[in-house]
Amino acid sequence: MKVRDKLYKKWLITRNYVFLNNYKLYRNKISIFNKIYRDCFYNDILIKSDNTKKMWDNINLLINKKRPSSHMEKLQVDNKQTKKILLHTSL
Repeated sequence: MKVRDKLYKKWLITRNYVFLNNYKLYRNKISIFNKIYRDCFYNDILIKSDNTKKMWDNINLLINKKRPSSHMEKLQVDNKQTKKILLHTSL
């Protein structure tokens, strides 16, 4: 990433299209490697899933399916603190 950034800075300073082409080539190589690595990583996770429940747990983990819960610890009204209130919303 540092090399890519340096190439981009050189192009910004000089506006020489040789540096721009070098930057684009390097950037594209990095993106291709990232895509290949990501595919291998996800494929490996799914292959290691022994049963269907584990597989779906991993899929949900990958797509970040957990929803944030709204949880309130304290409620303060007019500088008076009340009991702990737990609010759970179901979406």
